[in-house]
Amino acid sequence: MRISWSQLGMALLSERTLQALLYLGAALVLAATLTLTVNSFRAGQPWLIQQSLLVAGGVSFWLVGHHVRQRLGLRRSGGVLMDVGALWVPLNIGVAAYHLNAARPGSPTFAGVAIDAPANLLLICVVTAPVYAAAALRYRLVLLAYGAALLFGAAIVSGLKLAGVGWDWQVAPAAAVAPLLVLAAARLRRRSGVGELEAHVFWLAHAWVPAIVMILVALALTPDTAPLGRFSLAAAVAAGAASYGLAARVGGPRVGPWQAAGAALGAPLALVLALRDVPAIDVEWYAPVIAVLAQAYLLATPGAWPRLRLRGRGAPPSLAAWRDLGVLPATALVLVLAALLYPWLMPASAAVTWALLAVLAATAALVFDRRLFEYASTVLAVGALALALEAVGLGNEWRGTALAAA
Repeated sequence: MRISWSQLGMALLSERTLQALLYLGAALVLAATLTLTVNSFRAGQPWLIQQSLLVAGGVSFWLVGHHVRQRLGLRRSGGVLMDVGALWVPLNIGVAAYHLNAARPGSPTFAGVAIDAPANLLLICVVTAPVYAAAALRYRLVLLAYGAALLFGAAIVSGLKLAGVGWDWQVAPAAAVAPLLVLAAARLRRRSGVGELEAHVFWLAHAWVPAIVMILVALALTPDTAPLGRFSLAAAVAAGAASYGLAARVGGPRVGPWQAAGAALGAPLALVLALRDVPAIDVEWYAPVIAVLAQAYLLATPGAWPRLRLRGRGAPPSLAAWRDLGVLPATALVLVLAALLYPWLMPASAAVTWALLAVLAATAALVFDRRLFEYASTVLAVGALALALEAVGLGNEWRGTALAAA
């Protein structure tokens, strides 16, 4: 395939290529400005000179970007320039913050500037995040929407660090930003002309909590980091379940069954993680809790309670094929398998787990009118009896007699 010089010239002058060149040039200007600012810190230059350099750089990029976007009609190229101009906002706030509130002696430094100053970082985030959010909404700038969300999360972390809480409870509450992003996406959906911005905010809300959980786990695995505190990981997972459930509740064109599934599976996971931080509950007793949760999901299935009140009369919920399973009974099935295959069961906890699952199978038989569940209930009940006899220490001959009598 031959490419003519005219096609090559058009490709080089396309808007996407110009955007890449703009980003590169703006990055070089930003790096030069940072170098001048750091050197002015080291040289002890007056604060007014430092602030003037930053204000001039940010305002210049923003005004040029606004002109290119609004007057010339090059929305993407103008947006790139405005995104870069917005980077000067936290730099301006940071220079002012460090001028008014010097870092503690002995704080870690980078390029001669103290970086361990939570009060200054909190001020930077609190001032910059609303500015980014307003600019993103006014000019439909996606990168500023991401920046606003990250700064809101960083403000939570910085504020909690300033309050002196442990590192895990500095990070875990940042998961609360996810439900706020879901609500923001729902509000944006009602406005015209913000479809791209709404889509990015929507998917950022879904990726937020998994990112927070991965950060917590990664930091916990770092050798020099203190262990995870109580309930921090469970709180982050619970926030994720809440955000997915909220997304399923508010609806929208991008909402599918997997949001409800994420909420349904996230809630039991958060509960189990919370039980891990309760020393009084041994790990073997997590399985009965999972079995109780499975029963709760089964009872919450649409149409289950009317069938139970009428003692099995009326039309049962459909189970003609696996695709007919709703989120709640499907989650109940996953929890049943998790309880049955739980690897840390002892005879006593296994007996309780199997007895609870026998009750669940009997309930499913009544709700769905399937004999398969009746057979499963019988098998589970007999297994629960055998495990209970083993737990109390009866010999094989007495266990056989008791099972035969049953």
